[in-house]
Amino acid sequence: MRPTVIKKCVCAICTVAILMLILVECRMNDWIYKLLRPELQNSVSVVASAVGTRLSYILHQNTQYLLRFWTDTDLMQMVLEYQNEVEEGQNKLYETICERLQPEILGKTELGAIHSSRYVFLIVDGQYLGSEKLKAGAEAMMKSQWFQQLPETLHDIEDDFKESIPRCYSPVFSQNSNEQEMIYYVMPRIYESQMIYVVMVEAFSDFKDLFGDLKEAESGELALIGYDEKILFTNKTPSVFEKMSQEEICKLFPEGQYEVKLEERKADTLLGIRISYKIENLRLVVSLKKSDFLKPYIPFRRMTGKLLIGFTVILLMLIILILKKILFRLEKLSKQMQQIKQENYNLEEQVSGSDEVGMLADSFYQMMDQIQVNLNTIREQEAKEHRIEYSLLVSQINPHFIYNTLNTITYLAELNRTKDIMVINKALIGMLRDRLQISGLQIFDNIKEEAKQLESYITIQRYLCSGEIDYEFCSMPECENVLYPKNVLQPLVENSILHGLLLHRNEDGKLVPGKIRILIRKQDKQVITEVLDNGVGMNRKQIEEFFECNLEERFLDIYEKGKRAHIGISNIRMRMKYLYGDAFQMQVFLPDEGGLKIVFTIPYKAN
Repeated sequence: MRPTVIKKCVCAICTVAILMLILVECRMNDWIYKLLRPELQNSVSVVASAVGTRLSYILHQNTQYLLRFWTDTDLMQMVLEYQNEVEEGQNKLYETICERLQPEILGKTELGAIHSSRYVFLIVDGQYLGSEKLKAGAEAMMKSQWFQQLPETLHDIEDDFKESIPRCYSPVFSQNSNEQEMIYYVMPRIYESQMIYVVMVEAFSDFKDLFGDLKEAESGELALIGYDEKILFTNKTPSVFEKMSQEEICKLFPEGQYEVKLEERKADTLLGIRISYKIENLRLVVSLKKSDFLKPYIPFRRMTGKLLIGFTVILLMLIILILKKILFRLEKLSKQMQQIKQENYNLEEQVSGSDEVGMLADSFYQMMDQIQVNLNTIREQEAKEHRIEYSLLVSQINPHFIYNTLNTITYLAELNRTKDIMVINKALIGMLRDRLQISGLQIFDNIKEEAKQLESYITIQRYLCSGEIDYEFCSMPECENVLYPKNVLQPLVENSILHGLLLHRNEDGKLVPGKIRILIRKQDKQVITEVLDNGVGMNRKQIEEFFECNLEERFLDIYEKGKRAHIGISNIRMRMKYLYGDAFQMQVFLPDEGGLKIVFTIPYKAN
């Protein structure tokens, strides 16, 4: 009887718990969406409005670009002369016309920046006039149904907007050669009874770059709507918008430019925004599902699910504890759990068995063993962090450096060189003040501050080395706001001076003027730092010993055996490995002209 009762109790409890979890799981997304819907829709609307504003800027610039050629009477006159010229004269006129049809590039190429590359050509009596590289795409566009219906469309636009120049955007066309998507913008002009189409062509990727700011649309459906509710582009085929009538599409958009209109339809939310003047009538519409809105809350959703599972497990354990008279071994196991909670891992007797309780006990003991392993790992990590902090303090400033600096100040005082004393004293105070501001392992700073401290250090070293150091620091503008590890460059410069420049002598035994050049630049998502000097350099054995050795063995030599040569390099490698792991890379080169070049790479992280 006993096993039957236990099975029934366990089955009943588990069934109820599972049903509750399934019910909560099925309804959780709906509850979260209803709770956060106003905020979610408002945030998406703000982003969509911003995207619309930036797109509108490109559209406005497109119009201004076309008007430049539309109003060029000399260009129009040359087109008429080209039409009436014999073949020999046509070639020269064609080249002149092409020279006037200059492209325009706007903005930057970074992701999310407003960027646009525009090209223009003319169509006269079905004949293409423009650059040869645009000809294939233009001829394909001219054969399209849209272009065949263009005169009728422009006539309708002219009727609706009598005081404006009619103009119209095309659907998105794909180039056969490279599958590049292009969009055309047409503005007609009748010049001396001759219809001339001024056509701008632009890579549709310029638009897509701005769509990328609306991250919720990446998994949803997005469409660009043109005049007469025609779909110019959609990111999915078949699209939900293709099934809608013109009246339904028209109702999706507000009257005002840049305004956003939200409309809920069954499981989808439609978001419409007008991004151009009504004469161009370009509009952007996005269809989003609840899951698209809830993407930022997936971690919260998962955490809630785990909490529910945890709560259910605790509830089950409480019910089983009520049956402790039957499941006495479970009670004993519970006491051992309490013992572990008090961090006492010395269990007198372990619960065993081949049934469910025994299996539970085995899992518990495995978990206990894993906890002990994790605790040991944490202790080792804490010890490693203390070593890192110690290495930072060691690399901050060398006592011998301070001693030599003060001796130099005393020497300058004896010579009454007051201005030099003020310079070197100001530099030393700046370095000391910077070191006093360090707290724990907060070792990040910006490039400007790092360069400032390095300049103070070089100033002092010039006095210590009789001014024989030519120093250059160059940082690219895109690195100004990068979070840069503090006090990393000074040990490398110190290494260049002490082990490179000061040992570099010419044939007469005189010190060769030293040169140190530092370059910091950004490449993709990485910051690359180069430190170059013209010292004596290193041989392969030295490079392997100081730049490629095992860090644990190196610090064992430093702390236990007292081998402190090039400790700054080892400190840097240890700190960078701790901060960035395998993302940190350091390389050493021996230039043909002599000296040493150190290059290290860290991930780019803005301040």
